[in-house]
Amino acid sequence: MTTPPQVPMADVGEMYLVHTMLRREFGLLPDLIRGAGRNDAKHRALIGAHAQLVLQILHTHHESEDLVLWPLLLERAEAEATEIVAVMEEQHHAIAAAHDEAVRRLSGWCRFGRDGEGFATVLDDLARVLTAHTALEEKAAPPLTEKYVTVAEWVQMPIWRMQ
Repeated sequence: MTTPPQVPMADVGEMYLVHTMLRREFGLLPDLIRGAGRNDAKHRALIGAHAQLVLQILHTHHESEDLVLWPLLLERAEAEATEIVAVMEEQHHAIAAAHDEAVRRLSGWCRFGRDGEGFATVLDDLARVLTAHTALEEKAAPPLTEKYVTVAEWVQMPIWRMQ
């Protein structure tokens, strides 16, 4: 009797890297915004381009989990995944609301220096909910992902195909 070939399972180390980067950048952005002069359009444009990139990475990361990871875990891990996926999806909604508000304010701040303090406060709030979310996700999702998601499925997530 031959044993079936082993399928390589996902390596979630990349998740930790993305989370670390997101926590760091969203933690730094509010002070960068507060420190940019209202009359320094060039500095605001540079910070704004970076903020836009980080906001896009966050959106794509969560979209990847929502479209690929959570459905696979619910299908394969069933009872093991039901509670944590529900919590992750609920937290994604809260993060999406803060994300959307940051995106809404970004252009006005970049172009005209409008309400820098309000924009920075939105990013402070986003950093806070993101930090709590990633801490929980890093405890609960990796064991299930490494057990139920293949490398081939993992690399199909849009975050790994971002350009």
